[in-house]
Amino acid sequence: MKILLIDPFYNNGVVPPNYSLGEIEKYIVDTNVEIEVIDFVHKNKIENLDEFKKLENDFINKIVEKVKKETNAIIYITTSYGIPLKQKPVYPRVKKILKEIRENNSMIPVYVGGATVNYAQKELGINLQDYEENVTDIIYGDEIKFVDILSEKYGIETKDIGIIKWNNWNWEKYPKHISLLSAKGCPSACNFCFENKIFDNKYIRNNIDLLIENIKYLVKEKGITNFAIEDSSFLFNIDFEYFCDKIIKDNININWTCYAKVFQINKYHNLLEKMKNAGCTSIIIGIETTNNEDLEKLQKGITNDEINKMIGYMNEVEIGIQGCFMVGMPNSSREHIIQSVKYAKQLDLFLYRWHIFQLPLIEIHNTVDKTVKPEDYFTMQLNVPDNCLDEVLSNINKPILLLNEEHFLIRGLRYIDEENAAFGNISNSIVTYKELFKILKDNINLDAIFDEEEMYNKIGKEK
Repeated sequence: MKILLIDPFYNNGVVPPNYSLGEIEKYIVDTNVEIEVIDFVHKNKIENLDEFKKLENDFINKIVEKVKKETNAIIYITTSYGIPLKQKPVYPRVKKILKEIRENNSMIPVYVGGATVNYAQKELGINLQDYEENVTDIIYGDEIKFVDILSEKYGIETKDIGIIKWNNWNWEKYPKHISLLSAKGCPSACNFCFENKIFDNKYIRNNIDLLIENIKYLVKEKGITNFAIEDSSFLFNIDFEYFCDKIIKDNININWTCYAKVFQINKYHNLLEKMKNAGCTSIIIGIETTNNEDLEKLQKGITNDEINKMIGYMNEVEIGIQGCFMVGMPNSSREHIIQSVKYAKQLDLFLYRWHIFQLPLIEIHNTVDKTVKPEDYFTMQLNVPDNCLDEVLSNINKPILLLNEEHFLIRGLRYIDEENAAFGNISNSIVTYKELFKILKDNINLDAIFDEEEMYNKIGKEK
């Protein structure tokens, strides 16, 4: 018996191995089962979209060749980008993979799960199985449910051994850092964010000692010393101080970053020095905006004064702030956006992570364009090299769908022609997407554009 774990996301070698697939791997202890990971990692520069499409076809053909040879195998395809909470528009590639698998092996069981299918169900009200005939079943919620299927339906021996050993990944393709979780889900109610919906506003905390043991294993066996703890907020975990104490006591020499909220930094500011001593080099914080009115609309539960207070505490202990900011909110004027960007830059943070306000497809249909349907989400394919985004924009079927993607404009600032006709009059506010693009291009240092993928490169660097 063979289990094929497929990660369909293009990765230029910056993003670590897929956590969801690693977690599945650790449960499969059956000695009669072979695990193989097929991933789409390509570290060399890709010149244009045609070259990328050829590489994409090569990746899919690699899967097909495996499927042709297998008479006793089970396939799982994740739609989570790196970790279970991140979805990115990649379904057209998944659909191609499913179609090719079925055409070459009609009997092989194929399961699909992860953040993108969860997004479809929770946010769009779509059961993917109603639209996809080439899949055995869709796994909603936690991807670890696939392990239950392996055990109950196929009689495969499974057991939680605690440590993810990553034995089936080619580490030469990946960076020397990795993402880990101490918990899944998010209890917050920010109305612009999807992460809290995947696990129904539940916060599922794991044993913190497991996180520590995984770190020890990776340091010893893989030589990895840089980590991103990618809980929605690590400081929700009541054991985060114990984690720091243990790292210090056991003299584990690592660098790490994590997510936290403004109010948590202010609440636990007396523990920041301990976090730094335990190896924390920076913290990713969702500031979003410094305008109190906008903060209230986003249900952030904080004020500008609290943001400034947080910055003071962080600067005092010299832990870097990776500040997340959002632009393009409904009814934001040109002047308002420029003022927000300039004010954010004056804060002089360690890193800036710019995002575009993501309008749900239902809202796009209701308020912007009645021709947009929820299932249009599955036509979006934006998982390409950044330098190919201008070509993608030129060929996208419904450019209005970009209102549903928070990273596209930021990723494209260095590559997209602002006169690209596809911009048209896309808008969910007073300012069109084309105008927003120009505002950002004129007011953000293009050499310092910081997208989510590049976070990992900064973990081990000093403030």
